[in-house]
Amino acid sequence: MADKQREKNILTYLKEKKEATVQELANAFYISSASIRRDLTAMQKAGLVKRTHGGVILNEKSDEISITFRRKENIILKEHTVQTAIKYLPAFDMVF
Repeated sequence: MADKQREKNILTYLKEKKEATVQELANAFYISSASIRRDLTAMQKAGLVKRTHGGVILNEKSDEISITFRRKENIILKEHTVQTAIKYLPAFDMVF
């Protein structure tokens, strides 16, 4: 499972449970606790969760996804869209 998809799954899990331990998440997603800790650290930096001793709680503002998290999402598809669209622009034109 890709990191971003796993982060989405963790958020879905936390929206239902509100809090979880690292071990609980590792068991739920069948991955190591080190991988969960790494995901939780990235999610905390993005403002999605708050880390606790041995676990995590859902950040109250997590319904509003941070710009950092949104920027990384679907990067390959966004680049492909730009490369396709650029073929149809006349030289020296801009799109806002």
